[in-house]
Amino acid sequence: MIRLARSELLRIRSRRLVWVLAVLALVGIAVGVGIGTMKSHPPTSAEVARADKAFARATQACLRGEFIKERRLPEGETLQTWCPDNVLRSQYVFSSGTVLRVSGLPDMLKGTSFLLIVIGIVIGASSVGADWQSGTMATLLTWEPRRIRVLLTRVLIVMAAVFALAVSLQAVLGLAMMAGSALRGDSTTPPGFLTDVIEVILRVGVVAAVASAIGVAISSIGRSTAASLGVIFVYLALVESLLRGLVARVTPWLLSANLFVIVDGRTQSLEGGDAAVFTVTFTHGVLTVGAYATALLILALVFFRSRDVN
Repeated sequence: MIRLARSELLRIRSRRLVWVLAVLALVGIAVGVGIGTMKSHPPTSAEVARADKAFARATQACLRGEFIKERRLPEGETLQTWCPDNVLRSQYVFSSGTVLRVSGLPDMLKGTSFLLIVIGIVIGASSVGADWQSGTMATLLTWEPRRIRVLLTRVLIVMAAVFALAVSLQAVLGLAMMAGSALRGDSTTPPGFLTDVIEVILRVGVVAAVASAIGVAISSIGRSTAASLGVIFVYLALVESLLRGLVARVTPWLLSANLFVIVDGRTQSLEGGDAAVFTVTFTHGVLTVGAYATALLILALVFFRSRDVN
């Protein structure tokens, strides 16, 4: 088992596709943050002075209950504790949309999660499809004939590699954003900022890893990287859209909808056909995506164990 895991680790580490995707992602991060930094224009001293006056007036208005009535505050909160967390100086000093704000990092990480999910699917699908197409799967099974162990080991190694890659790329994006905002933007952060960032990074990393497992499973069934990727993206882009519009009640059970809920980390109200609205909790999202991945892996194991290898 250890020899097989080591072999799979060396295999995924040496795959050119993984390195190409990682380099392209790093280039995208450098270009995107670089452009954002160059276009960012910090306010002048006069604008800061005016913003500080507006911030002071807003703070006093909040403390008088003009923004939210005290009876509507969350349990245990008072205006004296709620206002400093929700009326921020950066909202007034850096009100221009051209300012690079590190406080927007959690939302940016969520917005770019789709790309990491795609990377996970591509790496997962190619990790099996390439072996079938090149004929090396037969060689591998000659060395290790226990097929279930082979496929499960590959799934675990691919998931671990994709998780590490996703976390690393998000960390690089975060550091680049911090550097850019410190140089030409707004580097102030709200309370709990670091915790929010870490939670988003971990959630996106896990979702990308699960997506890679789905890629492995479908590619193992189809025995082709291109065909498997085609099936996945047609399903996500076309089939789910049709199902959402024609059969609204399936909306809470669609894969893409539940992936979105997990990435966001909060209960979401999702719209289906006929303007129907469905509430999907984070727990529901985790269980649904887990069920999809488990069912596909079981099906892949059945196919992999019973089919001829040539």
